[in-house]
Amino acid sequence: DTCQRWDKRLKQYVTVSRPSIVREYNTKMGGVDLIDRMISYYRMSTRTKKWTMRMVMHFTDLALANSWLLYLKDHAICAGPKTKPIQFLEFRMEVAKILLAQHHGADADLSEQSEEEDAQQGVKRHVTEVPHFSVRRRANAHLPEMMGLKNAMRCRQPGCTGRTRVRCVTCKVFLCMQTERNCYLAFHT
Repeated sequence: DTCQRWDKRLKQYVTVSRPSIVREYNTKMGGVDLIDRMISYYRMSTRTKKWTMRMVMHFTDLALANSWLLYLKDHAICAGPKTKPIQFLEFRMEVAKILLAQHHGADADLSEQSEEEDAQQGVKRHVTEVPHFSVRRRANAHLPEMMGLKNAMRCRQPGCTGRTRVRCVTCKVFLCMQTERNCYLAFHT
């Protein structure tokens, strides 16, 4: 068949003949070429001679690029045209945060000195960071623990100004658990 191409010399579009294989390639193009382009934007690069590490990093990049393209398709179907999808770099950063948060959740006691010890010493203490929502919503061992503190700690649920002595064993944050307000349940759902 024929197609239109720009001619620099004539400075206009001209009709040229095109083999059918080129037409078929152009209609089916997009999968591999798009993935290679996405990988090239933010490639994990480390200077290593180990082929195993290079393969792991390449396949991680490949999985992230494929996941982002699937996210774009799902977003177009589910969210509609009103909301804007996140960019590829933001997507990669969000995946990294979730993976790190899950590792942090599995290894819950990262600091040797807890908030309880700090409160008993009367020293200004480091505020425990609220864990990522993926860790908070996992259904593994989020058990309340009553702490024997002299002074109650501030509840970490956004919007709550209460004080409590109840702490989540996994998240290591203090949360209210009373009949009128159950911040513990709201925090983990």
